[in-house]
Amino acid sequence: MSRPSGKPTDQEPLTDAEYALLLTNIKLDHWRILCQLLHETGVRLGEAMALKKTDVTAGGIWVTREKRSDHLREHIKLSGILYSRLKLHANYVRSELVWPYSQSAAWLAIKNTATAARIRIGPDGKSTIHPHLFRHAFGVRVTRLNMGLAPLEQMTIAQKLLGHSNINSTLVYLQPNKKDVENARQKLIDGDK
Repeated sequence: MSRPSGKPTDQEPLTDAEYALLLTNIKLDHWRILCQLLHETGVRLGEAMALKKTDVTAGGIWVTREKRSDHLREHIKLSGILYSRLKLHANYVRSELVWPYSQSAAWLAIKNTATAARIRIGPDGKSTIHPHLFRHAFGVRVTRLNMGLAPLEQMTIAQKLLGHSNINSTLVYLQPNKKDVENARQKLIDGDK
């Protein structure tokens, strides 16, 4: 399940505060580790859910990029803490898969936790948070970290880290978010004084 059919999804990247609140409210450790992995690496939910125990090795994970026609397989290094937690979890699970659940189960676990934590509540009373927002947040962080570089170099780095085969897919992460627009508006107001 990539998203509920026919419904638009929230595209605003997950903020650091929302991420921290979500982690605090997740009840089950395996979902917390999944959220940390999505946040730290920017992998798609399907790529994370397809991880096998044997993919957790050498201080990172081996990911097969699901949206690439060449099925690029790459090793992504993890922080020491996340790698240790993920390795421990993978050894504990009795399945070949690190997360022997459906993508829908992961989607619902994240959405239900965000709703309970009152993060981005929509008109229906449910949170608009979904797993792909971790990827959006990662893409924005990557582009922000490389602001001093030439735009093409900045986009190429983001493209490689996100595993995009087409750089046009990466352009989404260079779009200004609500916070960027608010900061620009505030600078205009402050400049008029």
